[in-house]
This record gives sequence, structure tokens and C-alpha cells, in this order.
Amino acid sequence: MFLICSTLCYARRPVAEALDRIAELEFAGVELGILRRSMHHPSLAEVIEAPLALAERFRQACPLPVRAVFAEFPSANGQESCEHFRALCRFAHATGATVLTIPAAASDTPLDEEAQRLRRFAVMAAEDGLTLCVEFRSGTVTGTVEGALALCEAVPHVGITLDVGDYIAQGYDLKAGQDLYAIVQHVHLRDASRGQPSLPLGRGTVDYSRLLSYLQRKGFRRGLSIEYLDDPPQPFDVHAEVRKLKLLMETLT
Repeated sequence: MFLICSTLCYARRPVAEALDRIAELEFAGVELGILRRSMHHPSLAEVIEAPLALAERFRQACPLPVRAVFAEFPSANGQESCEHFRALCRFAHATGATVLTIPAAASDTPLDEEAQRLRRFAVMAAEDGLTLCVEFRSGTVTGTVEGALALCEAVPHVGITLDVGDYIAQGYDLKAGQDLYAIVQHVHLRDASRGQPSLPLGRGTVDYSRLLSYLQRKGFRRGLSIEYLDDPPQPFDVHAEVRKLKLLMETLT
């Protein structure tokens, strides 16, 4: 396992500053966060417009290796969506990332329909050497343990990015995810408790040692990404929480 940090922890700051702050903390790498609209981070439209040029800009500006990309990609179907996703894959590959995470479709989407979409996307991702993941997120097809397992059974080449904050906020305990951990390919970390998906370290109920133990038993060897989404602003110092959580995780890994 290795520990990285998402640029979304600094979503209200220029991306160059976000990269510098992550580098200051000496992470093993960076997860680039791409939102549909963003003042300071690359927007999805910018990535689609010029994926290779934008990726080169990031490679030059980033003092740490890019290990993963998270993109707020819409769940639309059709030829245009496939073309946009291919551009996203080219961008992620050109940055050096090996994992690409997108949200699953809304929870009322038929499983077969979402599986069909993701099968096409998984092929495109694999062509660029990427592992495609969908995030465990409430309100989506993969917003429950049962939904995540069903989708990954239908699309074996797609993994789950476990958003620990969302998982705990929904009332799941870590032991309940034993079956889920076998399909987890990436992790978004932050403290949380039931009904509160983002809390300062120590105010939540996440047992990080137990989480790592469960993941290791299932053979997890990939990245753990600290992700506090600071847009809108959190009611606490995100940079301080990132530092504290990094120090804690280093004692456990």
C-alpha cells in the first residue's frame, strides 16, 4: 500500500498551490481531482478539449508522481459520452496515473443499463493501461454494499473506490464490508461518523488499523488517498487534518 493525497483537499486554491502543499507533506504521490466546473482545478471540459496538452502541463508542474485521477464524469450514454471518456482516459494515462475513478450512475438507473455503459468504458480504460473504478457513493448504483457487489459481478473488470467517509456516514461498520473489500481497487480516506461524512481526525469513528487489516486480508496493494473535499469550505483546517491523517497512516502502514 502507498499513501497519496487528492488535490480536492485544496479545491478552492490554484492547482499549483495544491500540488506544492501536497509535496510539502512528502506524500508518495498525487490524485488529481477533476470537477465538472472549477475555478482553479482543471474542469472536465478542459480535459476533454485538450487532454494531452493538459496532461503535459501537469507532469511538468507536479513535483510528485500522479498515481490516480478522480473525475466527476456524467452518467450519460451515447457516442459523445464515449468520445469524452476516451479523452479522459488519454489524459489520465498521459499524467502517469494507473487508476481512474468516476461516479456510478444514479441509484434509480437499471443495473443492466449501467453495466452496459461501464463495460464500454472499461475496455477504453484498459487500452490506456488504466484500472477503472466507480466510487462507493450514496445516491448512486454503488451507494450500497449490495449494489457495488452486483455491479462488479456484472462488470468484472471494474473495481470500487471505497469512499470511507460516505461508507461510515451511511451507518455501515467496517466489518460489514468484508465482501466489498475484495473488489476495492482504490480508497478515499477521511474521518467520519454516522450521518457525518467528513470530520476532523479523532471526531469520527473510523478505525484505520482495522480498515487496513481487512483490506490486506483481501490482497489490497494499491493506493490510499486522503480526500477532504474543501469546496464548499469545511468548518476546520483541512491542511492540518491532512497532515494529521498522514502521520497516523504512516504509523499503520
